Amino acid sequence: MSQQAVDAGFNAVQQRRDGAVVWSKREHRYLIFWLTVHPNGVAELTWELALGEYFVEKGFTFSAQDELSLFVFPTTEITGTMDDGWLQRSMDQVTDRLRGIDLARGV
Repeated sequence: MSQQAVDAGFNAVQQRRDGAVVWSKREHRYLIFWLTVHPNGVAELTWELALGEYFVEKGFTFSAQDELSLFVFPTTEITGTMDDGWLQRSMDQVTDRLRGIDLARGV
């Protein structure tokens, strides 16, 4: 068990054959964090954002696609060791990156 994950509000959702544990945390209705902690202490943090659902609820539509299946996620995970504070720093990095998106200005 990773106490750091529990303290950050994650729930264990899978134990893999190699001993890795997959954790998840729903930050809000559209954003889910995924954390994989390997037996050697290496951890990988990624996320997914239900972009289609978010925009539909804001009154937008998409062309020729099932908008409720549109998800955004990073091209690479954040990788590190589960030392004190790594998980929170990594989650802050993700939320800072998402806060920096300004669709009206295209940045």
